[in-house]
Amino acid sequence: MAGKKVSGRKQISTNDYWLNILNYLGSALIFFGISYFIFANWDELSNAIKIICTLGIAIFTFIVAAWLQMNKKYLTISSAFFLISALVLPIGINVVFDILDVTWTSDAIFSLISAICFCVFGYGYFYFRQTILMIFAFIFASIFFMSFVNFIAYSFTSIHYMNLSQYELIILGLSYTYLGTRLQKTNHDYFVGPLFFLGCLFTLDGAYFLGPLSVTAPYFIHWKGITAIFIALSFYAAIQLKSKSFLYLSAIYFFLYLTIISRYFSHLLGSYTWPLFLIIVGLLFILCSYLVIYLRKKII
Repeated sequence: MAGKKVSGRKQISTNDYWLNILNYLGSALIFFGISYFIFANWDELSNAIKIICTLGIAIFTFIVAAWLQMNKKYLTISSAFFLISALVLPIGINVVFDILDVTWTSDAIFSLISAICFCVFGYGYFYFRQTILMIFAFIFASIFFMSFVNFIAYSFTSIHYMNLSQYELIILGLSYTYLGTRLQKTNHDYFVGPLFFLGCLFTLDGAYFLGPLSVTAPYFIHWKGITAIFIALSFYAAIQLKSKSFLYLSAIYFFLYLTIISRYFSHLLGSYTWPLFLIIVGLLFILCSYLVIYLRKKII
C-alpha cells in the first residue's frame, strides 16, 4: 500500500508539471497574439484601444490571477495569468508613454518601467508567495539596475564609460550568487541552482570580456590577472557552496582563459608554435577533466 501511495504522489507531481507547462505555453501564445495584434494594427487603432489591449489586459489578468490565488483550488491556473500580466505590463506602460509623447531617453524609460513592474510583482510576491512573482521580481530588478546605471552614467556626465555593461554583469552575477546563498536554507531552495548558474556565468563572463577578450587591452591589462582570480575563487566557491554550476562553468572559463593567454607566448616558440600549442591544449583538457572529477567528489 505504501508503494502505491508513493507512486500516486509521483503521478500527481508529473501531472502538475505538465499542467504548468501547458499553462505557461498557453500564456506565451496569448502574449504573442496580443503583441502581434498591436504591432500589426498600430496605425489603425485608437489610443484608447491601444491602452485597453495592453495595460488594460495586464491589469485585468493580474486581478484575475490574484482572485484565483485566493481560491486555493486554482493556484496552478493563477500562475499562468500572472505570467500574462508580467509579459504585457511593460508593453502597456511603454504604450502609455508613447501616447503621452514622453521624450525621455530609452534608459530613463526602461528604468521607470522596470521599477514600476518590480514594485508590482515584488509586492505581489510578498503578499501571495507565488514563485512566478519572485522570478519576475528578479528579472525586473535586474533590468532596472542596468538601465538606471546607464541612465546615470550617460545622462549626467560627459564621460564615455568603456565596457560599462561588463561591470554591470559582474555586479549582477555577485548579487545572484549572494541571493542564492540566502535562499539555500529557505522554502525557495529550488531557486538556488539557477541563481548560482547565472551568478557564476555573469561574473566570469564580465571578467572574461574585460580581461582576455578585451578590445581595449592596453587599458584593461590588469583585468587579465583579475580574471584569473575570479576563476580561482569560482572553483573555491564550487566546493563551499556545493554547486556543480560553479564547478563546470569555472572549468570551461579556466580552459578558455589558458588557451587565449597562451597566444601571448606564441612568438617565443618560433616554428614550434603550433605543435607545442596543440600539446599544451591537450594537456589542459586532461588537467581540467581531472580537476573537475576531483572537485566533484568533494561537492558530492
